[in-house]
Amino acid sequence: MSAPLNRQPNGLLDFFGIKNGGLNPQQLGQIVQPQIPVVELYENTAPAVVGSVNGAASGGPVLFGPAGATSSPGSTWHFRAVSVIMETPLPADVAYWRLGVAYNGVFIAHTDLNGLIGTFTNVANRGGLYIRDVWLPPGWSLAYEAFLIAGAPTFTAAWWGYSYNW
Repeated sequence: MSAPLNRQPNGLLDFFGIKNGGLNPQQLGQIVQPQIPVVELYENTAPAVVGSVNGAASGGPVLFGPAGATSSPGSTWHFRAVSVIMETPLPADVAYWRLGVAYNGVFIAHTDLNGLIGTFTNVANRGGLYIRDVWLPPGWSLAYEAFLIAGAPTFTAAWWGYSYNW
């Protein structure tokens, strides 16, 4: 499907062919790639997948994301925005985490480590991490990895992306 998008207009090639009397413009039109991003053209016609999930935070890599993000063998995902917010509602709560992707149980971080320690005023303490433009091939998933979970911290993960079936 990408071949027609990468060719110059036939009328322009014919004009150049008349001017120089040869076939060089037609050959050039088959190999020259355009300098405009075409991903947005595909995303404008695809429905956006937006969602969120929340719950109790747990240690280690925790997978999240839309249904089918890791199970569709012929699809690729492009997430424009992904975020994870942690909250420590009690004074004894502690949470350290980072945001990234996972494949076969291996976590790959896209952010630095972030941490929260509950305040002594019984007011919830909240912090978040955010990443943009994440591409996931088949078998990969969005994930956060948490360390030093103590008490009952909670998390909320949200995403906005597109699925491409090849």
